[in-house]
Amino acid sequence: MAAQPIPERVPMIGLSLVCGRYDRTAALLDGRTTIEGCNVTAVSLTPEETFFRVFTQHEFDVAELSFSTYLMQTARGECQYIAIPAFVSRAFRHSGFYVRSDRISDPADLRGKRVGVPEYQVTAAVWGRGILQHEYGVPPSDIRWIVGAWNNLGATKKCLLARRRACTLSQLTKCRCHSSWRKVRSTPFLRLVRHLAFKIRPPT
Repeated sequence: MAAQPIPERVPMIGLSLVCGRYDRTAALLDGRTTIEGCNVTAVSLTPEETFFRVFTQHEFDVAELSFSTYLMQTARGECQYIAIPAFVSRAFRHSGFYVRSDRISDPADLRGKRVGVPEYQVTAAVWGRGILQHEYGVPPSDIRWIVGAWNNLGATKKCLLARRRACTLSQLTKCRCHSSWRKVRSTPFLRLVRHLAFKIRPPT
């Protein structure tokens, strides 16, 4: 029998990867596991830095992405990445609402109120608006949205936003509310007192 030819060794593919450190990604970031056939350079950054560098500089081969910004850029034909169904960050966004307990006792009480978000289009805020509208009947148009970064009121947005005309959206400026943010740093909404999260109860 003729000797079988020795297959050529396939060269390793170099990949740069960025994502948050979760229980699902720690082994890859620590080097305990790898991607077959690839020489992976993996780093963990904050979501803010990750998304800014990915969407503006496209400097990583594989990246955790902001789902909402990805959808916006894809719809415009501007996204340099192709999504795969790997959801590394998972959370119930019902627990992300912080309200003034002296004014808000039910989601319906948010109608006509000011709700602060770091950026209108961030994925967590999209989830929040979806929860309010589809589970509690409070559409985004019934709320006054205030946009402002936590420590930088003039922060540059990562993605241009074409919002619905029905929504009221304002930029946070230096005002009476800003000093109270610093007194209650654990709450992201304007002058919020304690975490209520609507008692995390499902809609009836």
